[in-house]
Amino acid sequence: MKAMKKTYMEKYFASVLFGFSDTLPIIKNANGFKGKGANKLETLVENLGIEAGQAHNDINDVIMLEKILDKLNVPKSSVVNVCLKWSDAVKKQIFNEKLHTVIKSLDFIKECTSYNIRKKMIEADITSNIICDAYKYNGLEGLKSLLGKNENNVVLVTKSSKVIEKIFKYLQNSKNIFSGT
Repeated sequence: MKAMKKTYMEKYFASVLFGFSDTLPIIKNANGFKGKGANKLETLVENLGIEAGQAHNDINDVIMLEKILDKLNVPKSSVVNVCLKWSDAVKKQIFNEKLHTVIKSLDFIKECTSYNIRKKMIEADITSNIICDAYKYNGLEGLKSLLGKNENNVVLVTKSSKVIEKIFKYLQNSKNIFSGT
């Protein structure tokens, strides 16, 4: 995606590309080869007796990958089913580009939360103000409803009561972080 953007080819690829598929897990599942390097392109080509082109040449890599999938009897639908759609890849790229800046807004709770929990908060559009309001107005229950399951029983950030209680206790002991209190 970065290379496409850098070369001003995003619009072209968006018009001809459905998305991206990671074939490594599919191939590992289909062949059962274990061990370091057992599923490298060159190793698979050799072990499966496939005529090899020059490895790490984009077009040859795609041709060899298609031959590997055919040799392992992997249906094309398996590759399509794990596809990350172009539009989702673009959203993911934009999210990752802004993550570094946005996550700083949650630094006030970094002593009681992991990076991944704060990242999930950002993915759920939970801001520092929303966290503070949930705590101020409804305490632990407010944080549970904000960070736990929503009305559709979907987990927004975490289903771990321990994580939510840790945030609650931290906020309880940090009342000075709230403006106006």
